[in-house]
Amino acid sequence: MLQPKTDKFLEYSISELKEQAYQSLLSKPDNEIVLLRVILPPISHFKKIYPALQSKLLPQFYLKDRKGEKIYLAQGSLLEIASHSDYHAAKEAYVALENLPEGSKLFGGFSFFPKPQTNPWESFPVSYFFLPNFLWEFTKENTVLYMHFFKQHDEKENQDAIHALFDSLTQNLSLGTFTNVNPREPSCTPTFPQYKEIVEYALKNIRWNHFKKVVLAREVQCNCSLTAEEVLEALDNGEPSFLFYFRPDETSVFLGRSPELLLDIKKGATGASIVTEAVAGNRPRSKNPVENGNKEQELLHSEKDIQEHDFVVKYIEEVLDEFTTNLFTTTSNTLKVLQNVHHLYRTFRGKLKPYTSEEEILETFHPTPALGGYPKRKSLRFLEEHEIMDRGWYGAPIGFISARHSLFLVAIRSALLQGNRMHIFSGSGIVRQSDPGLEWQELNVKIKHFLDILEKADPKEVEKLKSLLSIEC
Repeated sequence: MLQPKTDKFLEYSISELKEQAYQSLLSKPDNEIVLLRVILPPISHFKKIYPALQSKLLPQFYLKDRKGEKIYLAQGSLLEIASHSDYHAAKEAYVALENLPEGSKLFGGFSFFPKPQTNPWESFPVSYFFLPNFLWEFTKENTVLYMHFFKQHDEKENQDAIHALFDSLTQNLSLGTFTNVNPREPSCTPTFPQYKEIVEYALKNIRWNHFKKVVLAREVQCNCSLTAEEVLEALDNGEPSFLFYFRPDETSVFLGRSPELLLDIKKGATGASIVTEAVAGNRPRSKNPVENGNKEQELLHSEKDIQEHDFVVKYIEEVLDEFTTNLFTTTSNTLKVLQNVHHLYRTFRGKLKPYTSEEEILETFHPTPALGGYPKRKSLRFLEEHEIMDRGWYGAPIGFISARHSLFLVAIRSALLQGNRMHIFSGSGIVRQSDPGLEWQELNVKIKHFLDILEKADPKEVEKLKSLLSIEC
């Protein structure tokens, strides 16, 4: 269903934006990609941005920083770089960036494994980046709109192209374009017996010194009566995590609330700096402050969780030692406190060595032992041979690159929504002291934010799902 004709998009006049775009375009050179920039008043409330995600202008990428201070909304594509077999699109994206106007950002990411995607990830290339037609950057101070156009010599063609883009922006996706299926019973891949068998075999491999840690993932499927935009808005509860939403086409949305930064690289006059972090080990949170305090102390002194976290710390230090100077990290673990879970946490900061390749850093970092295992090569081989679900983009880097600032988070605490079917993903780190039943319960804690949202819309569905996931430890 198309929304009624209106001159407003969000809180801004479309006719004024069209005129500003056209006038700005007149002074730009012909037959080139040009970037137009318009500074607008701040939007009255960040939650008023969600209706914009219903626009038919695709792809769409939404990213809110974990301080809740800035939102990026990228819509439509002037340029797409994709690979359906490997991570080559990431390399091509960095090359393309060199020939784009200053200030351009490319949004995207890649899958966990560099191999062709299978069900339910067919809409997602192995690696993919796009240059948006419209990029909105929202802060409390103002809204900045960046518009990418290919300027042609003919003025009427330019004007028609601007009108067509803005018309697409203000039209909503038809509900009929989504693939809705008949309701099905909730399912889980792997089931607990399958998961227990894989964990026990992983523990044997750890005892045999094939690797020291491996992270096993799980996919839960259930019916969902909410739209992707409603799920995203419900996820936006003030937790200090990244909020992300990526819709590559009309059929699928990948979204989540990730607490984990992979890379934050900023370039300035004195060189490039990098920030990353280790997040691993956990204890569930409750509404009881005394119980939470006990869980925090338990986590800070848990040999199993400290070991699991240390593998991540060691790997990050090894990588940063190769790419950086002046490396700084906290000397001891601190806690990252989220809505449903506590994590062990450590931050790393450094200065990149001259002529360091960002693309090489990105591919080297992914995945850290927080999502893959340690050592990297042997643990990933185990996952490819024994994990019985397709991770797709779960646990992989997602974010943006630009000449001055590149940001990637780790796409965890995430779900894939296709019509009325939701696929929820989670993972847990297996080390020598792991117990299959306790690891399974950890997986349940890590999807609680989605279950809480779904329960308000369909309590019977969630009741069946909880029954499916329950075990006696």
